[in-house]
Amino acid sequence: MSLRIVNRGLQLIVRGYKNMAFPDSPAKASLCCEEVEGTPPTQAMYEALKESCQNNASYFHSDDSENGQRLYQGFVTLIDHVNTVWPLVDHVRKVAPFYDFDAKSPGNGYRSFVSVVDSCVLHGLKLSRQICTGRDTLLFRKGYFVKEVESCGQLLASLGTCITHLHTLLSWAPTGELFPTENHTPEELFSKADTINHFNHQSAAS
Repeated sequence: MSLRIVNRGLQLIVRGYKNMAFPDSPAKASLCCEEVEGTPPTQAMYEALKESCQNNASYFHSDDSENGQRLYQGFVTLIDHVNTVWPLVDHVRKVAPFYDFDAKSPGNGYRSFVSVVDSCVLHGLKLSRQICTGRDTLLFRKGYFVKEVESCGQLLASLGTCITHLHTLLSWAPTGELFPTENHTPEELFSKADTINHFNHQSAAS
């Protein structure tokens, strides 16, 4: 039953996820980030996204055009979402191994969801760096990148809400058990799922 609950949350964001291109595995994240002593590669990816977003936010802060101000706000919002999502996904990443079938089968829904969040962050990092590189060129299209930045922020916000519900599932079941105790019903989590942002890439781009 808990798997059905998680699947319902994933279905609410799958449209936005499918419309974004994630050509590289999150396992390759360390290849696009500067290494920081004592910092795991995945955390470095999140920090690199914040740093790149801050660079772009500072750049577009003084841009008085509508798209310039939307880009500024979009990057500020992305930073806020990263700050919110990182501690949540880091906790799930640490406890996910307790829910593997066995030591030789490192896989479960918690691991999969962490991978989805990492992919979104990696996509955001590449997008932000692309903007950093091209923002001073003659052919830079602010209108196009506004839609991409805002869509990425909405998707990360939706994932943040979903991962909050994963924390609820974790608190409802003993460590290592995927299914909640009888003290909780699926309807409780279904009611919470209604708060997830129904991300739609096409509507965001219109």
